[in-house]
Amino acid sequence: MTLGINIKGIDCCGNHILFYNGKLCQIYEVSQTNGPQLLGHFESHSNVSALTPDSVVQSSEGKLEICSYKGEVKHVI
Repeated sequence: MTLGINIKGIDCCGNHILFYNGKLCQIYEVSQTNGPQLLGHFESHSNVSALTPDSVVQSSEGKLEICSYKGEVKHVI
């Protein structure tokens, strides 16, 4: 599997894997039958990200952003 980005962080939840580098996030679903499938990718300037079953949580300017797998901000804490 080739990602096309330098990886600075990785997180997983269930059969989903998040790769990020402070500029981009990529979320993949991994299955034994189809292998890794890209679910979403988006621009992100966060150095810390975490994956939940349906969201990406990332730090941005002292706040936590809860985003969809496509990068749409759903909530800010």
